[in-house]
Amino acid sequence: MRLHFLRKYGGRANSGREEQVYDWLINGYHNAMCFVLYAGTNRPLARREWQKDAPDVCVVSLTERDAPVKAHFSSPEVQFIASTSGCGCDFPNVMLQNGEWPVFEMEPDAEREASDRFNREVLVDLLRESGEKVVELYGLWADGDLTKTPQAREEI
Repeated sequence: MRLHFLRKYGGRANSGREEQVYDWLINGYHNAMCFVLYAGTNRPLARREWQKDAPDVCVVSLTERDAPVKAHFSSPEVQFIASTSGCGCDFPNVMLQNGEWPVFEMEPDAEREASDRFNREVLVDLLRESGEKVVELYGLWADGDLTKTPQAREEI
């Protein structure tokens, strides 16, 4: 499987806003300052609802408010993928800075490392199980404008 990454922004945000998660999943994902992840595929990914009491990766259809993000994909199906936080904030991510990917060191945090590992592994499993040969991923900070062109495109 080849992955195509379209990146606009990245980083981490406080993902402890559970009361907003339901609104994001129902009404759109770009009301708050969170990282969001969209996946483009030829066939829809199996839908998974987010559950507050049993956080896991979820996959939901785009809302009308998210429809503009489809312009950045060549795949016919685009869906939102949420991490265990209900948004994308628990997916490890970085921000393109001055046209370069940053290199930084962080203090070890066992809980964060376990969450990052879990979210990465579940995302990879989800994408592999799809049977897709190519998956496009677009991760960005939810700033309300999904029409902005990605700053970088990568194929891995």
